[in-house]
Amino acid sequence: LLASLDQVSPELMVLEDAMFANEPEMLHRLVERADSSRLVLITDREDDAGRHELPEGVVELPRPYTMANLSGAVTGDPV
Repeated sequence: LLASLDQVSPELMVLEDAMFANEPEMLHRLVERADSSRLVLITDREDDAGRHELPEGVVELPRPYTMANLSGAVTGDPV
């Protein structure tokens, strides 16, 4: 994922928190490399144990979510 950012600059990335469960610092590195991207992180809010602080600029979208919630997270206009 990080290596692919050397070749492309996506405007939006929607990610699952499970991707970072074993490597929470990877999310911080991703934010640093993708500074021009909007990042939405889909999270499970049922279990906050062991949860790390989200980097600045990452929008959290807790499950369950509606399409309106997803649209708001993507556009920056929360429902």
